[in-house]
Amino acid sequence: LKHRGQCAPPRRCRLCFFAYPGVPYAAPNIFSQSTVSVLFLSTIMRYNKYINRFVRLWEETKMANEKILVVDDDKNICELLRLYLVKEGYNVTMVHDGSAALTEFDKLHPDLVLLDVMMPVMDGYEATAEIRKVSASVPIIAVTAYAFAQDEQRIINSGFDAYTAKPINGKILKDKISTLLTHRIILM
Repeated sequence: LKHRGQCAPPRRCRLCFFAYPGVPYAAPNIFSQSTVSVLFLSTIMRYNKYINRFVRLWEETKMANEKILVVDDDKNICELLRLYLVKEGYNVTMVHDGSAALTEFDKLHPDLVLLDVMMPVMDGYEATAEIRKVSASVPIIAVTAYAFAQDEQRIINSGFDAYTAKPINGKILKDKISTLLTHRIILM
């Protein structure tokens, strides 16, 4: 049987499969593979672009529903966090002190809170204690300039779920947020 890999799309042979019209796909060791595995590979290759599009749309829809409350007295840091998180696909609300954070928390019911530790009016520790009275399940990430061991221990003991040090590393923050939100979804 001579095969040149030039089968037309309506008449596909068992040796040549088309991932996309006009682009032949044939495994190099096609005779050593079973017909089922080759058919499975060809099906995946053929529908790969549709699967990727569906997954991307699902992730965008999932993230578009996640609300993050950013609380920091420094407006530049708030704006930086807002820009980064919006780019990642989250809905972001900003406030600049602890008491405003409590009011906004009650109105918004966010999925996650990014909270500065040192703020005027009400600091992050007091705000976290008040939020924990209302909801123990909402993840709270402390944003702090203090990253010493005793500060980390105080942050975790105060009800925060995680912390990130200033200056903020976007990749580390993204990983912490996705881990906490995924963990929260699994537990619910």
